[in-house]
Amino acid sequence: MIEFLRPNAVYLLNERPCRLLRNLDYCCIFIDIENSSALPFKIDAEDIDIHDEIVEVDDTWSALINRAYTAGSVYLNKRDRNYERIIPLIQNDEFYDKNVRSAIVEILTAQGFGSKSTIYRYARRYWQRGQSINTLLPDYCYCGGKGKKKTRNGVRLGRPKEFGDLPNSLWSPELERMMHSALLSTIFSGRYLIDKKGKKVNSCDLNAAYTDLLARFCDGDISLLSSGKPSKSMLKAYYNSRFTVERRAQAKHGEIYFKANNSQLTSSVRKDMVGPGSSYSIDSTPFDIGAAGDDRLLLGRPVLYLCVDDYSSAITGFLLVLTPASYFNVVNAMTSAISNKVKLCAKHGMDIQQNEWPMEGLPKAFFADLGSDFRTKNIEAATSMHNISIINSGAGQPNKRGDGERVFGRIHAELRHQLPGLVSQYTSKKSGGMSSQKNYTMLLDELNKIILKAILVLNNKPLEKWDGDNDFPAELATIPNNIWKWGVAHRTGSLQLINKDFFWFSLLEQETATISNRNILTIDGVKYVHPELSGLRVKVNRSQQKQVVVRDKSDATAIFIVPGEGAHEYLRCELEPHFRRFKGLPWADVIDDLKKRKHSNANAQHSYEVKRTADFVENKKVTEVATCERKEAIDGLSKSEQVANLGDKSEQRRQSQTVYNKLKPELAVSNACINEPMIYEQANSDARVKFFMDEED
Repeated sequence: MIEFLRPNAVYLLNERPCRLLRNLDYCCIFIDIENSSALPFKIDAEDIDIHDEIVEVDDTWSALINRAYTAGSVYLNKRDRNYERIIPLIQNDEFYDKNVRSAIVEILTAQGFGSKSTIYRYARRYWQRGQSINTLLPDYCYCGGKGKKKTRNGVRLGRPKEFGDLPNSLWSPELERMMHSALLSTIFSGRYLIDKKGKKVNSCDLNAAYTDLLARFCDGDISLLSSGKPSKSMLKAYYNSRFTVERRAQAKHGEIYFKANNSQLTSSVRKDMVGPGSSYSIDSTPFDIGAAGDDRLLLGRPVLYLCVDDYSSAITGFLLVLTPASYFNVVNAMTSAISNKVKLCAKHGMDIQQNEWPMEGLPKAFFADLGSDFRTKNIEAATSMHNISIINSGAGQPNKRGDGERVFGRIHAELRHQLPGLVSQYTSKKSGGMSSQKNYTMLLDELNKIILKAILVLNNKPLEKWDGDNDFPAELATIPNNIWKWGVAHRTGSLQLINKDFFWFSLLEQETATISNRNILTIDGVKYVHPELSGLRVKVNRSQQKQVVVRDKSDATAIFIVPGEGAHEYLRCELEPHFRRFKGLPWADVIDDLKKRKHSNANAQHSYEVKRTADFVENKKVTEVATCERKEAIDGLSKSEQVANLGDKSEQRRQSQTVYNKLKPELAVSNACINEPMIYEQANSDARVKFFMDEED
């Protein structure tokens, strides 16, 4: 068994860890590595063979052998001097023999290499710790009681107080508990303020914690502070020693800010990515340049959407609009990311080559935050119809979308110094600040063209910190376009192409419209004509049906019928002529117009009902007077006398003349009093009155 033992290894002998110093043919030399007075001893080979099993154990001194110091260090000089003292002893072949070892130590002592105890101490350290010269390095690292609390027999620790007459209290366990409680109730209480940038700032600091500590220390008796109180430096020392740097940084701005900006990053976005198109980060932010209207007067601050390939950091799509963040904007930004960039730039009046912006096709996934515009159920259509994963990062974790967050800074840094209307940090007028809104100059279309040019520039800018794999060629510049082209050629291949129009329609929010009169589609109170159905202008009972449609939120001119099972074409439905006023208007304006009209009509209806009621009351009074006069007029008359004037054309013309005179010019009005009664004879007859019609009737 002796031939299987390794020199300098540690084995368990008689339940004691012993190091094998020398392996001779007939015996082995061991030393106990834990006994402070141990010396080498010999075990014959026969005795070792008697043992059924010799177990090798871990060397507790192995870490000390690898200590490193700079050349010329004091530690190395001491190590070399200590080694010179024991060279004759440790290099002797019979160092394990007590008589030989004792004779060598006598000689070394006589030559002035040190006392016997010194030589034995260094030789024992050399043998026990691994027979390496580094085992003789000084053990200063174990001095000073590192990690243990210091005491000075009732005397205050630290530098003596230089200024002030009042003494400071001594460090004690009770004082530690007070300091801990004071820090927990102030700095670590979770009370924060919000600064101008919307960032949390701790409302308490060490000054507040120190005041709380003094209040706890005196326990309501302020006079105790004059006889000795803890100093602020004691609280600061406890704060820095008791709480880690991470805990202090987390308390400064809150857990969310700490995780997003201060916590250690343990991985890279590209670590598990195959190549381009594996994931697109999509996000939005207010653009730093304000936009003006067609008259060059200020209009508002646009919203910028950007799509970035996480592998190559290439900008694959964008959207700059003046409408607030919404799912409709997300659809348009995603459509921009998958569409052909040559055609996209042509619509903006720019001519480019395919290799200048080659990003086209469907990615494997879109990576977004937890914004409401990315969490709608409608976006599930991208997964069900196009097999695209929609991944949402956790709340307050922008570090997981590093490229998507930094790309806005890259765009803004490229354009801030070029354009007027920069939205600067707000500064009050009292501090000399001024509103930047009055400098909004650029049109939205002009800003879109400028951003397009900036994207083409940034996609050709070298990325100094891009962390690619070892197969990426060193002679190829790390610009996004190169990385994309190389990744497509050697990793993922070309992305799956898709019809841009179908992709856009398929992601729109699907809604239900009502069909009436066989061909009229109604949605949100606006009517559209179904081009493939014939309509009737008659009421048809139970004719209402439901139809799934999508609509363009930016234009209410038409809605689109979702194709049925097995179909793929979206059918366009134009506005019904009575709603032609909504042609070309965004749906937000249409809804606003309908609400305003309903509001004004409701007010008008109220005025109408009030006026109608007032007229009804007035007419009722006139009717009552007329009824009374009629009763008086017919009192005592027979039925024939009551209807004697019925059909009297002369009287009818005379009565109508009063109405004509109210409309005639003054020059045409006669001075004769029309209402004066005319004297004429009326023939009375017992016969029935004969009615007849003349030409005027």
